[in-house]
Amino acid sequence: MQITENVMEGICLLFLWLCAIFDIRSKEIPAALLGAGLFTALAVNVWNAAGGKGSLLETGFCLLPGIFLLLVGFLTREKVGYGDGLMLLVVGLCSGFYGCLFALCVSLVLSSVISLLLLGLHKVRRDSRIAFAPFLALGMGVMMFV
Repeated sequence: MQITENVMEGICLLFLWLCAIFDIRSKEIPAALLGAGLFTALAVNVWNAAGGKGSLLETGFCLLPGIFLLLVGFLTREKVGYGDGLMLLVVGLCSGFYGCLFALCVSLVLSSVISLLLLGLHKVRRDSRIAFAPFLALGMGVMMFV
């Protein structure tokens, strides 16, 4: 039984909105939730590769944007949270490399616009932190409908 891309992307979108709720409320995403999402997406990709749909090389390639964001988080001493990188790993596994890059670009643009707007309205300071998970969920939603 193959799981279609649309179903995977829909489940991923629900996962991202659940992560967004935690990120907005507590500025932290539970490790158990991230682990469950990552394990499930990886298991589905391995299952599909074993069934002849895709390959493990493609699965590894889909992880590159998330690995890059995790590396950025490490190099900036967690100015970008590790949870954001782990969520992006799940997005990559669910939507593929190019879908993941598209969702990441949309989310970065949206978060930049909102950040500039909040700074311009003096609602936040330069050193304030905003939750990235809602923007990643919006980016994933835009990617699904484009």
